[in-house]
Amino acid sequence: MNNQTTNKVETLKQSVLEYQVNPPGYKGVRYQIKENDFLNSHQNFLFHRAMYGLSIYTQEEINSMNWEKRKRIIKVHKRTQAVLNQWKQEILINMSNALFSKYFGRSPFTQTLLSLYSNTEKDFKCTLDFKSFKITKSMIVKKLFEKGIFPTNFYQLNQEVTCK
Repeated sequence: MNNQTTNKVETLKQSVLEYQVNPPGYKGVRYQIKENDFLNSHQNFLFHRAMYGLSIYTQEEINSMNWEKRKRIIKVHKRTQAVLNQWKQEILINMSNALFSKYFGRSPFTQTLLSLYSNTEKDFKCTLDFKSFKITKSMIVKKLFEKGIFPTNFYQLNQEVTCK
């Protein structure tokens, strides 16, 4: 390679590196923001077990687990999902009612619509994610604690995780 080609390659490498480190149009905002976790390892374990159920375990761990423990984990997971689903429905209903009443508040049709569809349904599964509602992990933990899914001493727990 000649000297001019080498300079072009070095310039290109430098510009690619600069583009990767500081992408244009984002003004220093990073794609991935790591949130400081306020839970210790045991609290995180209980949180993930309530949220994801048996899927946090390997098949080998599930097979070696007592059937009563499996049944309890499934029960807590289903209750967690029901609580979170109802919570998301409540938030969605409040948001839609506020929108309708703001733009169509005087209409009798709107008043009827708001009165008929202001309750949650057990059979309806709200598939929207938590990010859409701006719900954080701390808000989820607080809600599950309030509903009695986590033990009353949840915030004081600090023992090490045992996966057996």
